[in-house]
Amino acid sequence: MADAGPNDVSSGRKRESGGTVQCQERHRLHEQFQAIQKELDDLVTQQFAAFRANDERRFWRLNQKLEPMRDRQERARLALRKHIRTHRCQPLESSRF
Repeated sequence: MADAGPNDVSSGRKRESGGTVQCQERHRLHEQFQAIQKELDDLVTQQFAAFRANDERRFWRLNQKLEPMRDRQERARLALRKHIRTHRCQPLESSRF
C-alpha cells in the first residue's frame, strides 16, 4: 500500500505552483487566529475611544469583553503554533508565533 503523497487529500496538504506545500489545517488555523486578532483590535480601538471620550461605563463594558477575547486569541495562537510544530508544516512568511 502506497503512502499518501503531498497531493493526497487525506494528508491535508496540497502542492501549489512553485513546488511549495500548503497545509489546509494550518491555513484554517491561521485564518481563525487572524479573525480573532481583528476582533480584538476592534475592541481595543473602541475602548480607547471610550477612554478618550471619558466614558467610563463604556470603557469598563468593553474591558469585560476584552478579557475573554484575549484568552481566545491566546488559545488560537497556541493551537496554530502546536499544529505547525507537530505537523511540520511551514508557517506563513508574515507569521511570527
